[in-house]
Amino acid sequence: MTRRGDNMKEKKKIVICMVIILSLIISYLISLRIVNNRIGIDVILNNDIYLWILSFIAIFYILCHLIIPIKKIYNFIFNKRWAITLFILVICILGKFNMSSYGVWNSYIQPNNDVQGMHPLIGEPIPIRSDEWLVNLPETLSQYYNNYNKNNNLSRATDTDFFVASMFPIKDLLAITRPFQFLYLFGNNDYGNSFFWCGRIIILISLTFEFILVISKGNKRSAVLGTSLIALSTPVIWFDCFDLFIGGEGAITCFYYLLKSNNLIKSICWSLLLSICILLFVFVLYPAWFIPLSYIYGAIAIYILIKHIKDKNKNSQLWYLLIPFAIVIGTVLYFYFSSKSAISSITNTVYPGARFVTGGNGYSGIYNYVFNLFMKVKDISNPCEAAMFFSFFPLVYFLIGNYFVHNRKKLDMLVVILTVLSLFFAAFMFVGFPTILAKYTFLYMCPVQRVAVMYAYLLVIIICLIHDKIEYKHLVTRIVFNTLAIVCSIFVMDKARVSFPDYISNNMYYFGIIINSILSLLLVNSDIKIINIIFISLALIGFFSIFITVKPIMKGVNSFYDKPLAKELSKYRDNDKDAIWISTNDITTANYLLANGLKVINSVNHFPNLELWHKLDPEEKYNEVYNRFAHVQIELTKEDTNFELVQADYFRLNLNSLDVCTLNIDYIASRSELEKFSVKNKVSFVNKYYEDGAYIYAVECK
Repeated sequence: MTRRGDNMKEKKKIVICMVIILSLIISYLISLRIVNNRIGIDVILNNDIYLWILSFIAIFYILCHLIIPIKKIYNFIFNKRWAITLFILVICILGKFNMSSYGVWNSYIQPNNDVQGMHPLIGEPIPIRSDEWLVNLPETLSQYYNNYNKNNNLSRATDTDFFVASMFPIKDLLAITRPFQFLYLFGNNDYGNSFFWCGRIIILISLTFEFILVISKGNKRSAVLGTSLIALSTPVIWFDCFDLFIGGEGAITCFYYLLKSNNLIKSICWSLLLSICILLFVFVLYPAWFIPLSYIYGAIAIYILIKHIKDKNKNSQLWYLLIPFAIVIGTVLYFYFSSKSAISSITNTVYPGARFVTGGNGYSGIYNYVFNLFMKVKDISNPCEAAMFFSFFPLVYFLIGNYFVHNRKKLDMLVVILTVLSLFFAAFMFVGFPTILAKYTFLYMCPVQRVAVMYAYLLVIIICLIHDKIEYKHLVTRIVFNTLAIVCSIFVMDKARVSFPDYISNNMYYFGIIINSILSLLLVNSDIKIINIIFISLALIGFFSIFITVKPIMKGVNSFYDKPLAKELSKYRDNDKDAIWISTNDITTANYLLANGLKVINSVNHFPNLELWHKLDPEEKYNEVYNRFAHVQIELTKEDTNFELVQADYFRLNLNSLDVCTLNIDYIASRSELEKFSVKNKVSFVNKYYEDGAYIYAVECK
């Protein structure tokens, strides 16, 4: 018997070794194909070891299902989840992987000088995400040449508070609110950008699991479902709003474990982590999402606190809340006094500062969630604005009703609270609030389309809490709910088709109904364990597949500087670093100049440079045009200088060539020849460089 047992163990070891070897071979070939776009003897050694490791983990995980009991696999993953998370994160950072779309620059700047490093390993760059590749990345890279100071004197060619502007790396006390920018501060853009992307994605996936695990009282299936519908959702990946959810969900998770902890060291650690999460959440500085999310997380936090006091009959752990309270209040005060001027500039702008919303009229985007599944397959003009959490609206309210009826004696009060909150948001969206109510609920700063996204997020949380608590005492009731699932699926696609008639084809319409019906039927019948497992598995596989195909997979970011123009600009940066630049013809080149460490007037104006614009407009005739967050396009002209609003966040400055001297401009980067704008004995534009559509002119004022 012992010999037979030993033989079985030996066979198992041999099988495991074979699986490991097979995984190594398959993963090597996969990574080889990704790196070289082909597999061949001549490139057999040209591979990426970190990509190989990640491929091996994925292949080995899949093959393990063939030789190891499934329960044992997932128990191991659950118990070691944070060790696995950190290991994968380290490999991603060492491999310099990121999901930036900066490869778009390859076709904007000197397109005939192709830079191989700007091509993604997997996927294609996404031009529509201009906030990322056109704004955030160039401004982040510019901080390297600004020594990561809080005030960046390159952007707008004057001091610009880069903490207020957006999430850029800074060497300041406020850096605590930007933990995913940390590696940039060591001066390596490749590792910094990798941690910024991979850190946020991987941590959000893990934290969402923990967050749902906490509020669902340890329900692992709910945690997997929540991770699928939230962390892998289209709003998260298209809007890049990782920080908001990491901060909010992380704060709830840390708050819960702080209250549970009876260990001094652990309590202090949870308090510090809670502080960081709250600061990360608060300092995203985007009220349109921060306010509705504050309602959601605030309601959950109050529920957890009351339950803690009620269950334990003591509140000794509450003293530890003084730590995050002091840190957060201290940081907010430091921020206010150190950035008072920039805050005033933003709040007094026409856009986005001047905003007062009272809601109402509904928002058809709440029905977008089904066709979101196809946005990578078929291009849509603005996938960011169309993105929506898969909330199963309006079916979810029928399920909530079922839950209340069949669980009225053992209601989860968190479900009750969140349901009431969802009705509050629905009233704002579909009915509207009186002005005074909108003002004192702070929703006046939240456009309905932004509230709708967080409303859908709230419904997803409710689904995670009730999906396996739905009951049917009679067959007729089950039939009614299955019918409702199909009817709601048709209704949702009908509503979406009204909003996007040119996008949703007949095939997409019917396919969307089928997919939504299948998922809805599985959800409706989730009281049956096997169906619930199938529903969650399909959600995980489906949303993960969509998530990893939306963004490109890039390696490194320093290829940004491999263009001939960048090498030419480096000479000016080294020899004439205080020179003032502008670009003409477009809104992209200015930000490329900024990323190369030059002082650029018309890089993105996060807040208006009123002192500068008033030199051109002393009577403030165009104040409504330039007093805003804006992309600034400059065109030289022989006509009078004027400002022209193109769209809410974009204006054109038609600049008389003589006024170039008024602004003390030294150099101009252009896509066209500028000699014709010279004025004899007054101003000359002298060509200093030309290659592949990129010009550099020196300005000579006389």
